[in-house]
Amino acid sequence: PTKLVMEFAVPHPGSMDLHGRAVMSGDGNFYLPKHWIKQFHKKYNPKADELAKKEGHDDWTQLFKTKRNPPGGFLVGRPRLFAWVTTKKTLNQIQLERNPYFHWVDTDGNQLPYVDVVDSVLVQDQEVYNLRLISGDVDFAMGYASLKDMPALKAGEDAGGYKIRLPKSNRPALLALFPNQTHADPVVRKLMANLDVRIALSIAIDRKAMNEAIFFGLGEPFAFTVLPSMPYYKEEWGKAHTEFDPVRANKLLDDAGLTERDSEGYRLQPDGNRFTLVMEIANLETPKEAMCEMVAENWKDIGVEGIVKVEAFGPFQEHKADGTMDIGTWHADRGGLFGRLSPLWFAYNSTWNMWGRRWVEWFTSDGENGEEPPQYIKDHKALFDEFLKTQTGTPENIKLGREYYQFFTDQLPVIGTIGWAPRPMLVHNQLINVPKTNIWWSSDTSFYPPYRAGQWSLDR
Repeated sequence: PTKLVMEFAVPHPGSMDLHGRAVMSGDGNFYLPKHWIKQFHKKYNPKADELAKKEGHDDWTQLFKTKRNPPGGFLVGRPRLFAWVTTKKTLNQIQLERNPYFHWVDTDGNQLPYVDVVDSVLVQDQEVYNLRLISGDVDFAMGYASLKDMPALKAGEDAGGYKIRLPKSNRPALLALFPNQTHADPVVRKLMANLDVRIALSIAIDRKAMNEAIFFGLGEPFAFTVLPSMPYYKEEWGKAHTEFDPVRANKLLDDAGLTERDSEGYRLQPDGNRFTLVMEIANLETPKEAMCEMVAENWKDIGVEGIVKVEAFGPFQEHKADGTMDIGTWHADRGGLFGRLSPLWFAYNSTWNMWGRRWVEWFTSDGENGEEPPQYIKDHKALFDEFLKTQTGTPENIKLGREYYQFFTDQLPVIGTIGWAPRPMLVHNQLINVPKTNIWWSSDTSFYPPYRAGQWSLDR
């Protein structure tokens, strides 16, 4: 057997837990097939730069990154340790075939997976997607059907030969709003940095109505916080600033100096412009557009104009980077054990932090880029660094975890809405061995591993 020794310059006792769940449970980042990947590395192939240019890259480093971790993990010809390897990839189809080197076996010694070929069809239109499900053409579907589609999906079960299950979301917020405290516009920045303004924006949202209208009451009004299963979680975090109180919200905005209004009743910023906040959406994995529309309607009652903007991922990223994003949107995950290693918006090591992007740039560049954060943010970052050095569940871990995550309640950098609502999952009657219990849907579980697809089989 090969022995792997890892040394850390800074204590990080939780590292193997992180690697075990997020990286070493798959492949592509922590380890690579050297016999194949080295052809794209200049140390092993002097002509790697030439190869890179042939494939449209500037140099071998770009090529190497693309081959190391291709979009979606799908690359024809790349050796994998997964149950299937990619054999075909087009604009609308990805085909996988069973991997003869896959290491799972069943109790009788048969090598898994049982299914020889997996065809994944890419559909751009939601209505077309739903029609494919209802027709019975699909063996398994998860992630992009919505609860609003449930009546049609349930009605089609008998004719389509499938069943609909409802795995619970593992997300405290199906829509998280990120007021940009490092906005490029100094007036908007000052407003977003005002805690009372952020609280007003939060308590003006009628979460109960949102839960009933969009999630049939199956979700739960919830704050942006960590998973309740974390040992340092405090029960009051989940409900902080989630009450519906437009009267108090109006008073908070009045007290913040936003007393002047235009002819349509919207508040005016200190520069005389209407207080308008654009909520930018680039991910529709959850019903963010419908949720944001309800938020905008609620904000109208406190004199704030909310505009919902659905856009491609490119412009979304650009607006994050140039500081012009008023309120970014996503869903809340990475809530404690940091699935896929990164805590994203819960810390200061990723530009996915949309509430303090310029501060993140300063931290990650050792002060060369971005903007130097205020001292309380520096202190918070230092606390997180100490927290990472502790083992999950130990007294020190719980103590530091409670101190660190209390910030997200006290300072409300991100506004939560509805959490835990289930998502429809379609399982065709001919597909067997799909788990029915203890199944969740979020990046904290890397989405599909709990479903153990390598054990699925077809009963035709």
